[in-house]
Amino acid sequence: MKKNINEINHIKNYISIKQNEYFTAYNNDVDKKLEEFKINIENKKYKGIVIYPVAVNWYPIQRPHHFLRVMGENGYLCFFCEELHNEKFKIEEKYKNVFLINDQTKLIPLIKNRRVIILITYFLQYIYAKFFPNSTLWFDVLDRLDFMSYYNEYSKKIYGELVKNADIVTYSARNLKKYVKSRSDAYLCPNAVNAMDFLQDKTEVKMPKDLEESIAKDKPIIGYYGAIEYWFDFDLIKKIDESNKYNIVIIGKINEDLLDNIEDYEFQNVKFLGPKKYLNLKKYGCFFDVAMIPFKISKLTNSVSPVKFFEYMAMHIPVISTNIYEMRKYRCDIVKIVNAKNVIEKIDSLLTDYNRYEIIRQCDDIVSKNTWQKRMENIMEKF
Repeated sequence: MKKNINEINHIKNYISIKQNEYFTAYNNDVDKKLEEFKINIENKKYKGIVIYPVAVNWYPIQRPHHFLRVMGENGYLCFFCEELHNEKFKIEEKYKNVFLINDQTKLIPLIKNRRVIILITYFLQYIYAKFFPNSTLWFDVLDRLDFMSYYNEYSKKIYGELVKNADIVTYSARNLKKYVKSRSDAYLCPNAVNAMDFLQDKTEVKMPKDLEESIAKDKPIIGYYGAIEYWFDFDLIKKIDESNKYNIVIIGKINEDLLDNIEDYEFQNVKFLGPKKYLNLKKYGCFFDVAMIPFKISKLTNSVSPVKFFEYMAMHIPVISTNIYEMRKYRCDIVKIVNAKNVIEKIDSLLTDYNRYEIIRQCDDIVSKNTWQKRMENIMEKF
């Protein structure tokens, strides 16, 4: 209880500091680096303005990045805000009309009286949004709220206000509907893919050196990329490893608390290659013979729409997945639901039972229905 009270007091103090910063910024002049934006806005160069306030860093690329990218491509001016860490103010165009800015207070004098769309995925962003009286508020539930940092009675109350007051409410997975059940107009928006980011013919690219040096040439590659956390099913990986039939390649940042546990498995065919940049994933993924979504089944993973699934499909890789809720609807010839008892059988089936053209056809069919552009068309209509 004491820890919870201290945490809430810390949040309240942080909010008070930020409110003072934003209030001061509200009365400042537009920064010289933003003068060009002011001119373009006044000349109505853009369909609208979108701000994603400070919540996560630009890397790794996540769901909000994809939202802004599509909106930028469709004529909106988008700002993705990062925290200012003892560095000079900077602004950088990352995608067409999508700008990374490291001091969100600088946007307040530029946009304070204009119509603006503010995308919120985390409760502390709501404090910033309140300084824009003409805003359209878009609240996106991208994960279980109790999985978010600083989830307590205080933040829960703010999330409740967001659900009630937001103009648009979206959620990424069916089991997240419980958070927005009071909103009959809440829109299910699963994750998706920018397919062009993952088109890669492996005959046209050299295998990355760290991948080439870590595999046995006579074995297929069973691969994964993404976060490696407590919900990663190492028991399933051990089962695949014990068959001694495959290279198992795992790409991503490992939670340091798991390192000792991983060593205890004494893997023989598993290689951990560390995190890779978003645009380099295809250079590794195109060499996977089968891709994995090896998540333990839990309340958390049953509420996840795995973005990597759609990316695997864009690379034309057949997939094995544990029986998490959002993957069940994609079960087909090239997407197998597995457990420790049948995983070897399912992998072998994917490697031998389907020709390359059939795999490509089925992958393309899934991708065509699950692009970020298609997801955003329905949302942009609401603006």
